[in-house]
Amino acid sequence: MRVKSPHMLADPALRLAPPSPALGLLGILIGALLLAVAIWVGSAARMQSFSESDNPLRAVDTARALVFDAQPATGDVRVLNVRSGVSEIARLHDRQRGNVLAISLDEAGKVLSVESSSGRYQYDTVSFRLLRREPVLAAGLSAYPVTD
Repeated sequence: MRVKSPHMLADPALRLAPPSPALGLLGILIGALLLAVAIWVGSAARMQSFSESDNPLRAVDTARALVFDAQPATGDVRVLNVRSGVSEIARLHDRQRGNVLAISLDEAGKVLSVESSSGRYQYDTVSFRLLRREPVLAAGLSAYPVTD
């Protein structure tokens, strides 16, 4: 038995009008807008959860949606992009660096400081290149000034 299309029904009151191409485009645009809002809200929630952490082994650049996450045992610092999901975009590693004790960003967000058992390492946060290495002197004395 052949099923009739809703457009071919005999009773004009039961006929459906063919879909308008403009409505299809409008539906796509609304769907894209809802998806963009959902991604933005999700990104904001991720940044909020990372920002509220008092973890000395984590630094957050909210303007660029970057999280610097130190791995104390290996001495590595993972750079995570959390704008649309969580993805590792760089890994800062130095063979001479010992255990990571703390990391921090300067106020401008341009320099990441990594405090380790072997000294202070400073990285450019755009290119992720090592800017300077300041070793720790013998007997636990630091080669760099202590800040309050």
